[in-house]
Amino acid sequence: MKPENSIFTAASLADTLAFGLRLGSCLKPGDLLTLTGDLGSGKTVLCQGIARGAGVPEACYVTSPTYAIVHEYPGRCPVFHVDLYRLSGPDDLEAIGFDELLEAGGILLIEWPERVPEGYLSPTASIAITRHPDDSRSFFISNYGLDLQDLVNFLVLKSD
Repeated sequence: MKPENSIFTAASLADTLAFGLRLGSCLKPGDLLTLTGDLGSGKTVLCQGIARGAGVPEACYVTSPTYAIVHEYPGRCPVFHVDLYRLSGPDDLEAIGFDELLEAGGILLIEWPERVPEGYLSPTASIAITRHPDDSRSFFISNYGLDLQDLVNFLVLKSD
């Protein structure tokens, strides 16, 4: 399937959180988002917004799962935030129960998806984040089937 591509630029962390909040409100059980970008690009901040938009309560502090590998949060449906940065190969995927996460029926947010063998994932959307010298960020969104009309409306309003 050929993706629909969009670009959003966030001037601040508050814009990143607001973007994530809108995106999270569009997600449903079974959606899988891959997030790529350098260390410090804003992947976890985006996940914080997505989690809030997906109904994760403020009482649940959304943090980077770099050392835990997987964090699960309660929302409209479970939200799984996975950071594959420390994994070294397919055996590690089996050790963390990755296939079970893919079938869990929640919203799955995967940082560092390049650690997964090519063709293993079928993301609903992929987001590549670029951090600029002025600390703004660009989000390059490849959409493979999400219903993002609410998000598109938000992006249009932000660009006006």
